[in-house]
Amino acid sequence: MRTKWRTLHSLLLATAILLCVSSPAFSTDELPSPFCSKLTTGQYQAGFETIEKFDHSRVFRDKYDYDGNPREGETARPMQICVWYPAVAGPDALSMVYGEYAFPAPTDSRFYPFVTALQAREIGFLAAPFRGNRTLVLDMMNLPVAAVKNAGRAEGSFPLIIYHPDAGGSFAENAAMCEALASNGFIVATSHTFGTTDIPVMANQRDLETIIRDREFVYGVMRDYPNVDLTKVGLIGTGLGGLSAMLMQMRNTDIEAVAVLDGSDAYKEGVELAKSSTSFDISRMDVPSLHMYVSDHESLDLSLLDSLVYSERFTLGFTGRNRFHFSQYATAVTHFTDTTGELFQSASEFYDAVCGGVTEFFDIFLKGADLSATIFADFAPEKYPQFGEVTYEASDRQTPPPTEAQFVEMIQENKIDRAVEIYEALKESRPCL
Repeated sequence: MRTKWRTLHSLLLATAILLCVSSPAFSTDELPSPFCSKLTTGQYQAGFETIEKFDHSRVFRDKYDYDGNPREGETARPMQICVWYPAVAGPDALSMVYGEYAFPAPTDSRFYPFVTALQAREIGFLAAPFRGNRTLVLDMMNLPVAAVKNAGRAEGSFPLIIYHPDAGGSFAENAAMCEALASNGFIVATSHTFGTTDIPVMANQRDLETIIRDREFVYGVMRDYPNVDLTKVGLIGTGLGGLSAMLMQMRNTDIEAVAVLDGSDAYKEGVELAKSSTSFDISRMDVPSLHMYVSDHESLDLSLLDSLVYSERFTLGFTGRNRFHFSQYATAVTHFTDTTGELFQSASEFYDAVCGGVTEFFDIFLKGADLSATIFADFAPEKYPQFGEVTYEASDRQTPPPTEAQFVEMIQENKIDRAVEIYEALKESRPCL
């Protein structure tokens, strides 16, 4: 197995670093960044590193095989944590290429088979938009990215954002956005999305809970990471990861803001999955949230978003888009498939606007930036033609009722008058109580 990995990995890195396959299908001089985000880059260089740990509270591989023979190697759940951070790099620093995201070479050799399996999934995933042309997939591995691996850290204390990827793609589906956030003074951490006992992910409660626990594990590790400001923590999620981000916030009051990009929470199947989760509690979703979705999707269901009355919500519904447009994949693919440049320009401008909106959202709610200087102030579609046809809505939050624990705490602290005041107010506004 190790020999097989070495062959495939060597091929990809040779492709990425030495550009030894057929000549690239584009020139890197054409645009400042093949993955865009040129509108959202900040004062820092984006650094990138990986951390490997095993979560020994969970088993990923059974200790014994079917015949009762003990398995070799580690059985605990492998957790490769990928981190973008504000960095200071010299003018001669070499930026990475996408191939280093497709295979983030682990420092712990026990992770090689795991990361290799994820690399194979990424290549298979990318084969679809490239119409099965594996040469173009390998060409994509040549694409330069903005991050510098293991670059020196910038001084200061920075908010933490934990990224929740979708189920089918790579953690790097929005690496350009994570790089942009790091350059703007955020530390962004994520981990691979994979199933409870296998690489594929199922849209069921078991795997959804596993995904949430994975990101909670990441959060636990990042609490000891250099330069993290633990008073300012946010989440980003796409697809099924958007759902897991919301549920993680509902059970972690340390989270201060959540951004969901075309999350499953806006579509029928995801709404049903969320509401059947034991972590689902609308009253706990009481932090600012940003939601972007496809308004003409056949399974659109905004009932869950509409129910989040205790969150200060900003929602943007787009027509004529799909899940790819909320990642860097659409932008990258059009380098190779669009000969006129028009399709690339459209995908590029849209993705840049998405990255800009996400950055401004966290600037406001994690850094305290002025709301009036962002796209969320007096939003008008004509001001942002790169979004195309868009529906925008901003909703103020309602004050949530106290939890059972908070109500008991008031009584224990002899705040009886306050408890009675809240109860009477709730009884008036909700006669069913």
